[in-house]
Amino acid sequence: MAATPRDVSLPFLSAVQFVALSADRLKQFSLVGMLGLLAPGSSVDLLKLTLFSQVPILLFTPLAGVLIDRWNKGLTILAACVVRAVILLALPGAFARTQSLDTFFLAAGVLAFFDLMFAPARSALLPEVVSKERLLGANATFWALGIAGTLVGFVGGGWLFEAWSWQLAFHVDAILYVAAAALMLPLVFRERPSRTALPARASLRDAALVMVHATRDAVVLVRESRELRASLGAQAALFAVGGILSIIAIARIQEVALDGSARFLSQVAAAFIGGLIVGAFVAIPFRDTRLPERTVSVGTVVAGVAIAGLGRSETLIPMCVWSALLGTAISPVFVVTETLMQRVSPRQFTGRVFAAREAAIKAAYIGAAVLATALDAVLDRTALLVGLGLFLALLGVILERTRWSRSEKSEKP
Repeated sequence: MAATPRDVSLPFLSAVQFVALSADRLKQFSLVGMLGLLAPGSSVDLLKLTLFSQVPILLFTPLAGVLIDRWNKGLTILAACVVRAVILLALPGAFARTQSLDTFFLAAGVLAFFDLMFAPARSALLPEVVSKERLLGANATFWALGIAGTLVGFVGGGWLFEAWSWQLAFHVDAILYVAAAALMLPLVFRERPSRTALPARASLRDAALVMVHATRDAVVLVRESRELRASLGAQAALFAVGGILSIIAIARIQEVALDGSARFLSQVAAAFIGGLIVGAFVAIPFRDTRLPERTVSVGTVVAGVAIAGLGRSETLIPMCVWSALLGTAISPVFVVTETLMQRVSPRQFTGRVFAAREAAIKAAYIGAAVLATALDAVLDRTALLVGLGLFLALLGVILERTRWSRSEKSEKP
């Protein structure tokens, strides 16, 4: 039997997911690693990096969502990878001339815009190459591939920093983005370009009106869909926790590793990533019998316990154990809510829905990171992590008791 376009496209998109996410995490680790080298343990600089990495996503979300729905999604992904490769290739040379941390903050801000173009386009493209019946399994696989890429990025980043040089880390990162762009080429040629909604000689005012109307339609869709609201809320809460951990947990880990070793951070991150990979497939065997709300509530309880345990740990092995449990709790929440969003979003709105998702999770991430930085200045880090863990465990119990999403739909294949 001849292979269908979907059968041929999915392996390439899977490879792009793995390679691009490897590059994303190597980029993230390299930027954090530079802070560890130049300003170790500084929660203020960690916050600055977070703001430069996330604020552009909030600013440009409406534009990105509309453009993704009107452009060739495959070409959008390819272009985002190429531009990021060029920036990362030039970054070591730029720092050599400036000798300022601001060089990395500025680069993070520019890279964030192209991260925004990549992520919603990939999520919007997946339903076009996978049937609805296979979406949950495909999302679990993609999530696992992304996490495996994260493992490669973080562990590889620690190795490159320790054994070679930070400059090589950025150069390898650029090569990975180029490889992802090359793997995207077959999908670019297979995907029919989207028809633009603007006339050939549209004025700036006409273009602005199209953007406003398109964004308003997406807002109405989210407001009227209980499943979309519940999924967006769950993912935003997930990233709010991530924003706190990006400041408090990383600073705590660097605090324990008194020599500022990047390898210590990469080992804890590797344990977390291993848990994420395991957790990605936990939801699949139970997709016929577990409601999305049950996945969120149970995952919240387990994550709370893991964060509290992480906060009380003083050595590498306990930190790795609790980090692995945290990753196992988080993955099913993301996989189930991502699948639900893809299933209930009309094809013509997917770019805007997932761009709105990016804005929601980044806003939650930034707000939580700012709060965490303020709290870090006045409270003990162990107490903060234990308090967050207990709060999440209690919240999970409340969610389970109240049936917060009121959804009666089970996740059927």
